Amino acid sequence: MSSEIISLGVSAYYHDSAVSIVQNDGAQGKILAAASEERFSRIKADKSFPVRSAESILKFIELNWDQIDSFAFYEDPFKKFQRILMTQVHEFPRGYKQTKHVINDFKLSQLLLWDYKKLIDKRKIDVYNHHLSHAASSFFASNFDESAVLTLDGVGEFETGTIYHGSNNHLKKLRHTKFPNSLGLFYAAITSYLGFRVNSGEYKVMGLAPYGKSTFVKEIESELIRIYPDGSLKLNMKYFDFTRGLSMFNDKIDLIFKGPPRNSEEFITQRYCDVAKSLQVLTEKIVFLSARYALKISGSRNLCYAGGVALNCVANSRITELIDAGNIFIQPAAGDAGGSLGAAFLSNVSNLKNRSKTIRFNMNQAFLGLSYEEVEKNLIEWGFKFEKFDNLKQLDYQLAKYLSLDQVIGWFRGRSEFGPRSLGARSILGNPLNPSMQKKMNLKIKKRESFRPFAPIVLLEEAARWFEWDSKVESEFMLFVSNVNPKKLLKQDPENDSQALLTDRLGIVRSQIPAVTHVDNSARLQTINKVHPFRNVLEEFHKITGVPVLINTSFNVRNEPIVESPIDALKCFMTTDIDMLAIEKFLIKKIDQHESLIEQWRKFVYSGEND
Repeated sequence: MSSEIISLGVSAYYHDSAVSIVQNDGAQGKILAAASEERFSRIKADKSFPVRSAESILKFIELNWDQIDSFAFYEDPFKKFQRILMTQVHEFPRGYKQTKHVINDFKLSQLLLWDYKKLIDKRKIDVYNHHLSHAASSFFASNFDESAVLTLDGVGEFETGTIYHGSNNHLKKLRHTKFPNSLGLFYAAITSYLGFRVNSGEYKVMGLAPYGKSTFVKEIESELIRIYPDGSLKLNMKYFDFTRGLSMFNDKIDLIFKGPPRNSEEFITQRYCDVAKSLQVLTEKIVFLSARYALKISGSRNLCYAGGVALNCVANSRITELIDAGNIFIQPAAGDAGGSLGAAFLSNVSNLKNRSKTIRFNMNQAFLGLSYEEVEKNLIEWGFKFEKFDNLKQLDYQLAKYLSLDQVIGWFRGRSEFGPRSLGARSILGNPLNPSMQKKMNLKIKKRESFRPFAPIVLLEEAARWFEWDSKVESEFMLFVSNVNPKKLLKQDPENDSQALLTDRLGIVRSQIPAVTHVDNSARLQTINKVHPFRNVLEEFHKITGVPVLINTSFNVRNEPIVESPIDALKCFMTTDIDMLAIEKFLIKKIDQHESLIEQWRKFVYSGEND
């Protein structure tokens, strides 16, 4: 084996399948590539074995399967199946329907990892515990020599949350919470009650919560969940059905929330807003207590954090009450996709010849996917009219000018991001100064619920002037929430605001940057440093408008993955009200395209030929 060790990690079969490839040379580590299967299959939260993404990134970084030194899987399928069977036995005969469903769904090929073995031809696969993979995905990607490590999600094999202490190349488990007592499953159950899809709609609940009041907190704490001072919890399974039925909850929960669950397309009443707020308040409490206990029992002043719950950026911000945000590292691909990265780290480090050498794979950016070279050739072949800019700064100046004139721009540049958020490679940009921009982008472009807020990007050095944020601390992964600086807020009538319906409150102008100011004056912040792809366009927008802030939202529409390739971007651009597409060094204006071309692309997409 050469001095360089290359490892490939996979997550698959539940949701958010992904593949990651890392290497170290005995002195330092590097993440070569990472990608989610959904970006290539175009199936949201795709759970299938990530063959497309694996082959795509191997080709991109010019490696073949024989050059990989070790292979890893992010959880133990035998232990997971054991937990499922034990649960069904315990619930029998009540869980008969779920037992039948689980056995049909949990295939033998999944248990034996046959899909993996077919690709690597009888080579050894390192199998790691689900929560250890989550812990590793954060700890080894951080720049900390030692740290408390917290993981919280739905469930892995048996665990639903863990605390580790990471030191050098080792992770020592200090505490765990076992199924069915799970913050992730609790949040998912209420997400389902509110009419949103489990494993993809939880962030909608987080966005809905500020419209509500925490009127159900006492009922939830007295009936549904018991929360302990160390952040551990116990669910009252009388109200939940995920261990024995095909639903997350049963109709007993209607008594707690004073009414039936919401249908997915039903109007969102104040009661549902209040349920969302109450859930969010308790989630923040559990995350805060868990983080505090992790720091206490580890004796560390640093915290690494991963697992699906770590994508709740409002709860993450509570942790900054304990330690400075600069001492927190949250894996940007915190869900199961990131488990592939953690498994690759663990396998890679375990193959070190010198185990005493500390290895880190510092993840200071998330642009780990593919880039595309033949864009100009494709645009010509497909009949698009476009402008070419040999100097990207000139293009960025033009984009800033158009953004100041309220044009909405699709942004496609460089390697795609790893994780669920657009961070500077596959984005839609808009003007935060326009009060109607949130409604326009939600309904006409994103085709999603009108209450959903948009996130701002801001020049790092200007962050403190516009938000309650330390301009010395980066928030590059959009994993924290900050309030808008009070000096930028506009005076409101609190009584009118609090009594207005959700739909009426959407239109209230709350600050000088209304399109990125949520109903509670908060914003999910991404700071832009001097080397970020957004830097030039944001600087130019600042010069034109005096405001160093733009809207950044993911380049996709509702229920679709973020775009990956040029053709994905063009499909989204041509079938929505996005005004322009900046794709690498080319600018495409929709107004310049012939109507027949637009119609052709619409037919192409809606006919299903893009599958």
